[in-house]
Amino acid sequence: MNQLEFYQQLLLKWNQKINLIGQGTESDFRRRHIDDSLQVCEYIPKTAKTLADFGSGAGLPGLIIAIAKPEIQAHLIESDSRKCAFLQEAKAQLQLPNIVIHNDRVEKIRDLKPDIITARAFSDLKTFLEIALLFQNNNNPNLLNILLKGGNVDSEIETAKKFYDFKYEIHKSATDESGKILLITSIGNRK
Repeated sequence: MNQLEFYQQLLLKWNQKINLIGQGTESDFRRRHIDDSLQVCEYIPKTAKTLADFGSGAGLPGLIIAIAKPEIQAHLIESDSRKCAFLQEAKAQLQLPNIVIHNDRVEKIRDLKPDIITARAFSDLKTFLEIALLFQNNNNPNLLNILLKGGNVDSEIETAKKFYDFKYEIHKSATDESGKILLITSIGNRK
């Protein structure tokens, strides 16, 4: 059994006890969760070495990216200790030495210097940019943020523009008709 299939079985088993994914999405697991996460890999530059996944939850998309791109060190940041227990179990069972799990709030992580930040169902864009700006300013002016967003991405962008300057591209999701992949760089405070 390959790692993605094993991950799916492990997650579905844990999902019976703690809410990792919506139970209504279990029947379409591959498309809704694995394929949705895998499509992020297309936007990761070959030079990227370190990824931070904000609000990892069940490891989506960070853990899936770590499986697909073992050359990248993936930092999965999750404040819920029960979800971190699942992530630790998945890391051990799948033998993924390129994963580091942080059981903490993203805002409290200070020593991480990622090339890429990913997030799926983490927060609204304004809140995300507030936190991502800390990582960009302290560590990497070329930081690339890759967000999996829903159909309301345009209104989130308009709201965020009132507070921050940033460059962005919107791409259609390959797995969800209303979904978007939002790439963001060059975050700065509005003057």
